[in-house]
Amino acid sequence: MECLLVLGTFALVFVTAYFMREQIREQARIGDGQLRIAADQLGAFRNDLGVRLLLVFSDRFDSPRLVKHRQVLAHQLQTNVADPEIKEAVMNFFEDLGLVFRRGYLNEHLIWSTFGFYAVGWWGNCAPYITRERGRKTDQSIFEDFEKLAARMSEIDKGKGINPPDLAAFLTDELQAS
Repeated sequence: MECLLVLGTFALVFVTAYFMREQIREQARIGDGQLRIAADQLGAFRNDLGVRLLLVFSDRFDSPRLVKHRQVLAHQLQTNVADPEIKEAVMNFFEDLGLVFRRGYLNEHLIWSTFGFYAVGWWGNCAPYITRERGRKTDQSIFEDFEKLAARMSEIDKGKGINPPDLAAFLTDELQAS
């Protein structure tokens, strides 16, 4: 269901961008002054869509379903369950967020302020599993957007003087998430 919501949001962004592009082309025929107004409107519209998309991700992250997945994964990582038992829903969430970020649909400082701590904490805890999966499947692209997102959030953290979370304490906190 969440996947459909994200796909629907992507579709809305692409359709809206298409119609805005067509509107700008029409206004270009009207004159340069009108074109500048249209470009300003497009920028404001793009920012608005970015904020709405961030809210969709925020709602998804705080949904009871994903909170439960976060708790389950935290428990699995703390108890060192076998790799085939690991549930990847949380990693998939950050992979999706990383993809949207990489494509330029979200402002990095908005992502950082909302998800930076979690992206860095989850990456730090999941990286050993992901490394093993990459080796097992001989595919270095597994969770690549998650990795890049976490790396960028970590860079911003350093610029703000924020230290990476203590990984064990992070998992304990996620176990108690509600």
